[in-house]
Amino acid sequence: MRDIPQGHKFCLSRLAAQFSYKLFFCTALLLVFGLALMSNWLVGCSNSGSDSTPPASNSDTPSDNDSDTPTVTNTWIWLGGPIGGKGYDIRMSPDDPDTMYVTDMLAGIFKSTDGGQNWSPINEGINVRAGLTNDQIPVFCATIDPNDGDTVWVGMSGTRGLFKSTDGGQNWTARENGIVESAGLTFRGITIDPNSSDTVYAAGVINGIYLSTDGGSTWPSISAVSTCRMVAIDPANSNNLIGGVDAAF
Repeated sequence: MRDIPQGHKFCLSRLAAQFSYKLFFCTALLLVFGLALMSNWLVGCSNSGSDSTPPASNSDTPSDNDSDTPTVTNTWIWLGGPIGGKGYDIRMSPDDPDTMYVTDMLAGIFKSTDGGQNWSPINEGINVRAGLTNDQIPVFCATIDPNDGDTVWVGMSGTRGLFKSTDGGQNWTARENGIVESAGLTFRGITIDPNSSDTVYAAGVINGIYLSTDGGSTWPSISAVSTCRMVAIDPANSNNLIGGVDAAF
């Protein structure tokens, strides 16, 4: 065999060393990469093998707090409502939650006895009319007597008019003695004293708050503000009132 010169042996040794280093580096890199892939694969297998979704609760099994915790669905149901187009107040009977009233400044007051599925106009006795053709029934506000669910009050918009029904809205009678304004008066809200159905407050434009202590037979004015939008009664002391107004007393 032919001898390799000494200089060539040294070059071959360097090449062999460099090749060995590169081979070791590549092997180590492949090993780390392979371990990483295997780790990810093992984690994936672990996740796929276990159900991360909590088990659904059995709705048939009542919890200890079912009787104390109300169910909140955050869902609104479209009821359609009566014809008209400018409704303001919605009132629910304290005696029957399926009995509801809604006012409309163009078509009067409507009543539902099935929780709002169907509505019927109940304007018999409300003789105030408005509009260019004088066929609008401008009922603005309504209130149910907290002491008697069949007693309902309504106030008119743009003209004098307070009406009371004692038969659930089937018939209405005018109760406006003492109210001096005519055109331009709008009753924004009616509040009844929970301790006495004879004590009624009517909040309106032009002359503020009217008070009746005889069930609506007479209405003296008790404030000097030009506009009052609502009156609230302190439940602890019905002599304390809060009025929402456009100007200070």
